[in-house]
Amino acid sequence: MAAEAFAMHLDRRTALAALGFLFLSSASGAASTEGEPTVPIRLVETALAGRGGALPTESALRTAIVRAFDLDAMTRGVLGSQTSTAGQFSRFREVLTDRLVLDMLARRRREGRGTLEIVRTRTIGAGEWVVDSRIAIRDRPLRSASWRVREDQGKTLVTDVMSSGTSLVRSLRSANQASLRKYGLDGLITRMDGRNSRMRG
Repeated sequence: MAAEAFAMHLDRRTALAALGFLFLSSASGAASTEGEPTVPIRLVETALAGRGGALPTESALRTAIVRAFDLDAMTRGVLGSQTSTAGQFSRFREVLTDRLVLDMLARRRREGRGTLEIVRTRTIGAGEWVVDSRIAIRDRPLRSASWRVREDQGKTLVTDVMSSGTSLVRSLRSANQASLRKYGLDGLITRMDGRNSRMRG
């Protein structure tokens, strides 16, 4: 039991490492237009900055994440080879979205705002890019993050984020594998929902 808890703690830290840059303010005042690879990154960035320096609300951040991330693709990536019904897939996507929101809020609350600078945008395929960025947070080492972005019906959506060599999707998949094997998909959804409820206090 202790070993399982320790492994879950390590997996959670790995996943949070990939989320740790998402509480930012922009280093650039340049405006973006719909369809540009940086648009979804700026959406999340703006939501996490909050209004007047205040912490963002869960509702505002969730709205930004739903608009900025390809949550269907990320859900498929986290589930991996696990089969699911349409209902299970929808419920898992909801608890996964809640986890992303609550983990980002927790880091934002604990570490404050940072400053994001877009370094470069690389085309890696038709309608697909990697956006490299640097994140500065007071009293902490400079971080880097690379965002995988793809175009879908004229909109650009984040499909994964890499930070310090860690993929957010792969980390979340790894973090959930033990529970998935032990409890099944319905059990994992219940456990994730319970964790999210506890984080809300």
